[in-house]
Parts: sequence; C-alpha cells; structure tokens
Amino acid sequence: MGSGHALLAPVPAMHIDSALDRCADLGAVAFGTRKYDTFVDRKERGLFPGDPVFIYVSHGEGNWDREVSLEASFVTYVEGDSQFSWQLDLGEDRRVPAGIAPYRPETCLRDGEDEQPLNERPLGWWVVSALRPADDRRTVGSFVSVDGGPLFQQDPHGVHPVPRYPLVVNDTR
Repeated sequence: MGSGHALLAPVPAMHIDSALDRCADLGAVAFGTRKYDTFVDRKERGLFPGDPVFIYVSHGEGNWDREVSLEASFVTYVEGDSQFSWQLDLGEDRRVPAGIAPYRPETCLRDGEDEQPLNERPLGWWVVSALRPADDRRTVGSFVSVDGGPLFQQDPHGVHPVPRYPLVVNDTR
C-alpha cells in the first residue's frame, strides 16, 4: 500500500533517452539533486519505496514542460556520502554494481558531473525503477502539496509556476 504521496520532479531533456536506456538495462536509474531536504525528511512526508514518481522535462534557459511525460516508482534516496558504498537490492539474486555511478544516465557521466564546481555537484541521488512514458499526461499545476493546497499560487494570468526541483506531493490519482 502506498503512502498517498508521490514525487514530482524535473529532469533535463538531454538525459531522458539515456535514463530510459539505463533503467531498461539495470532495472533502476539515479538522478542527481541539490535539493536534499525534499528527501532527508521523506519519512515524515510519507515518500516510500514503490511510491509513484512523475517527471516533467526541463529544457534549460528556465523552460520546463508543463505536463508530466514520464512516470516511475520511487526506490530510495542516496546521500552524497553514501554514493560509493550504496548497493541496490533488486532481489532474485540479480547482481548489480555497487555505487551510484552505474545507475546514472550515460549523458550525466559524459557531462563530467564530478568535474563540476563543488557548489554545483549533486548532494544526493533519487533512484527510480520502472521508468516509462506517462499513462496520464497531467499538468504540473494539477498536483497539490502534501498539506492539500496548491503547490504554488497562480500568477495573475492563471498560470501555475513550474517547480525547478523535486517536490513531494499528494498522489491524487
């Protein structure tokens, strides 16, 4: 039984195909984030393994899709200090690599993530399984906060802003 919550998160367009491939190959894919507080208190917010993840695409230059285009199942959050010793348990005696790097989309590894300035490197990674195109292309503005209210207030033109970082939301499906 799920927690009733979900993760709503942007992923850069340049990593989408590579992430789908990585998840198909290894059964999981890891996305970096600097927004660690979304995950550190996840037990209080009710984000648990198996909860749904809704992904919308970011295009750089401050542009984001306003619809969810991918969905997945939440596996875990790996803090930066644990990245080399972390081991994914997929069950069924399936051998999987240790550490977070093998689960990163190939495009992230090519980008030289480890060569970024310290203030731009991920502080942790959220890991998902079963990454696939979304069955329901919901608008990002249709999600509600864990408190039941809107994620953000509409602007005067009735447009919902799009979050730039992962958020725990109510799963109202």
